[in-house]
Amino acid sequence: MRHDILVFDLDGTLCPVGKGMREEDAALLRSLEDAGFTIVICSGKTTYYLCGFCRQLGLKNPVMVGENGGAVQFGIDLPPKRFAKYPVPPGQKEVLGMLRREIDAACGERVWYQPNEVQLTPFPQEEEVYVIIRGILVKHREKLAGIQVYEQNDCFDIVPSGINKQNGLRFLSKLMEAERTRFLVVGDGVNDIPMFAYGDFSILIRPKENIEAFETVEVDLVMPDIHEALQYILEHEQ
Repeated sequence: MRHDILVFDLDGTLCPVGKGMREEDAALLRSLEDAGFTIVICSGKTTYYLCGFCRQLGLKNPVMVGENGGAVQFGIDLPPKRFAKYPVPPGQKEVLGMLRREIDAACGERVWYQPNEVQLTPFPQEEEVYVIIRGILVKHREKLAGIQVYEQNDCFDIVPSGINKQNGLRFLSKLMEAERTRFLVVGDGVNDIPMFAYGDFSILIRPKENIEAFETVEVDLVMPDIHEALQYILEHEQ
């Protein structure tokens, strides 16, 4: 078996944003786990959210890498039997706290926060709130040195320095004592680009947005959808 650790982005890759995975695709994912592959879900979502998703899929022993690489959970038990957080540089927790207080003061109940362990993820409830949050981020851009901001179609992921999906997978490699040559990665979004550089083999699900960001990204395969990607893995990685 050439690549036995399979890493999948969630939204836009395994399933459309805000929707569940198609049963025929979930069945393929279960087949891969039954065949001995380790299934890793790597997402901006929390590990708690990903745990529920994996339970619904019927996966037995997945690994969840949440918050764009900031948190790792092994298995679907709650509380988890094994859990780790990527170390946040000193002072950046305070910067994220300051941003939250300022967003709260400006937006009130027009913003909802993903219950993260590490990063800050505000979900604007109105278009005007996007503009307000962008203004706050611009205002404090000097304090955000090293902090990465991903503007998604429904939220902002404000991620401490050093935390991205590539470093999250590197962190996971150490926890699993696994060489990167065992990793195959599948994704579709801008925040997946770092993990493409880490995986020994990479599959890009053809993105529907920000296509220009992928023009210089090197991947091994481009697939139109997750169904074809899963079938390819089943046929070529056994």
